[in-house]
Amino acid sequence: MRNDNHILQVEKLTKTYPINKNSSIVAVNNISFHIKKCETLGLVGESGSGKTTVGRCVLRLIEPDSGKIIFSNIDISTISDKDLRSLRQKATIVFQDSGESLNPVHTVFQIIEEPLIIKRIDNKNRRREIVLSTIKS
Repeated sequence: MRNDNHILQVEKLTKTYPINKNSSIVAVNNISFHIKKCETLGLVGESGSGKTTVGRCVLRLIEPDSGKIIFSNIDISTISDKDLRSLRQKATIVFQDSGESLNPVHTVFQIIEEPLIIKRIDNKNRRREIVLSTIKS
C-alpha cells in the first residue's frame, strides 16, 4: 500500500544467506515498517539480528529474497541502475560499525571506485587514476 505521507515503506522484507549447498540462515524474516517525511528511524537489536541486512536491502546494496521497498512512492525493485544511483544520493544509512559499510566481496579498488561511478565519472581510465592515487596516498 503506497502512502504519500511515507518517504519509505518496507513491506514483508525477507533475506536469507546461504551457508552451504543445502542450508541457509534467515537474516530478516517478513519485516515491515514505514518512515514518514521528516522522521528518523533507528533499528535497534542484538548483534546479528539483521539491522545491517535491512539497511543494505533498503539501498539495494543486496537484493532481498522477497518483499517490497517503496521509496518516495517508487518500488525500488523495478528501477534502473541509473535511477538507483540517484536514489542512493537521497538516502542515508548510518551503520553502527563502519566496517559493515564495506562490501566484503569487493576489492579495495572496487570499494574506492564505487562513489566515482555514482558521481558519473564515466571515463574508466580517469577512475583508475583516481583510485590508484587514493590507494598510494
